[in-house]
Amino acid sequence: MTGLGNRTLFAETWARLMNGGESHQTVGAMITLDLDHFKLVNDDYGHGVGDLLLRDVADRIQSGLERNAAAFRLGGDEFAVVIEKPNSGECLAVANALVDLLSQPFLIGDLTLTIGCSAGIASMPGDGRTIDDLQRAADVALYQVKRNGRSGVAHFDPAQEREMGERRRMELDLRRAVSEESFTLVYQPQLDLQTGRTTGMEALIRWENKRLGRMVPPSQFIPIAESCGLITLIDLWVIRTAVERMRAFIDAGIEHPYTSINLSPISLAREEIVSQLIHALKRHRVPPELLEIEITESVAITEKELVEKTLLAIQKAGIKVAIDDFGAGHTSLAYIQALPINRVKIDRSIINGIGRDESTHAIVASIRDLCGRLGLKLTAEGIETAEQWEELRDLGAIEGQGYYLGHPEAPEILLERLQGEMPSGSLRPGAATA
Repeated sequence: MTGLGNRTLFAETWARLMNGGESHQTVGAMITLDLDHFKLVNDDYGHGVGDLLLRDVADRIQSGLERNAAAFRLGGDEFAVVIEKPNSGECLAVANALVDLLSQPFLIGDLTLTIGCSAGIASMPGDGRTIDDLQRAADVALYQVKRNGRSGVAHFDPAQEREMGERRRMELDLRRAVSEESFTLVYQPQLDLQTGRTTGMEALIRWENKRLGRMVPPSQFIPIAESCGLITLIDLWVIRTAVERMRAFIDAGIEHPYTSINLSPISLAREEIVSQLIHALKRHRVPPELLEIEITESVAITEKELVEKTLLAIQKAGIKVAIDDFGAGHTSLAYIQALPINRVKIDRSIINGIGRDESTHAIVASIRDLCGRLGLKLTAEGIETAEQWEELRDLGAIEGQGYYLGHPEAPEILLERLQGEMPSGSLRPGAATA
């Protein structure tokens, strides 16, 4: 279909290189290429468009190669390049050039598609002497790229293979956890900094790995779940569990604080996620405006084309949208305002400067003023001291979240906190923290 050699020809090419090379020299190098988000193209536009895209990808790969290199399609959206007797630095240069080529937009009929590409490099004999060893080495390097955010290049490092083994074991553990639904949600309160009353809560997923006998932080298991196709199942569990708990809070007489949940960009790129959110809310009779979906600033920018359509549909359904970790990157609020959002959450890296320098105070005040003009809610994350709370409180029009205001806790404990907040009273932050 693509005009490239298949897996059989790929193996024959490597056999020829292995038979003709000397043991002490680099006789060949392998670059494995994996398209980022290709599955979403098939899901959104159909396999016909996907096939046309693969042909264009193959043409671009061919155009980026010299005479000592050949390209192959190994299956699906996986490609490989073999370079015979590469010069020093040639493999890295070729891989970077291919990633750049494949990151440029593709025109398929009336569609403009941007997918990106990740690449892993392995050399013979340094990284292996058989085709299986080399493919495994290149795949390990490729995994490192995906783990670090995709659209990049990495050369195999033996230390990565040990890490890859643990990663495979972790994936098996995670599959078992998904089938057994052995996750939990904890809730961190978000407060009105003027009154100290709880205005909302963020539901945070937790996983205790039975094999390891310890909690595994989301920063470790979420990337694995995304790469092995489990993340949509985990996100659906989060939606069902969080909305069910929202109903329990309402039944307990709580005055409707909102609950925010975090969803992967992979889930947000799926059209059915909106109907799944609506179904969960209707099933448990929860008003949609009490649910808030958080996406990070980096996702809002790098995955804008993938998630913007879904965010618009989410807002149309009455569900709120928040930009998390704002300020962690270099994005201006003027750019963010083009997205369908209701709230901005200032990253803790900015809040850490509150009380230490006047420039941070001015930055937060500027964000507050612009959010006010745009009709956006504003939350400061990572409040950990009384001094930070007091200065942010004096700024006004800001909600807050952080260990000083309340640690993530079991829903039963948070319920006690909420029930202890009398309608006419106020609660000094930190006083109700266990």
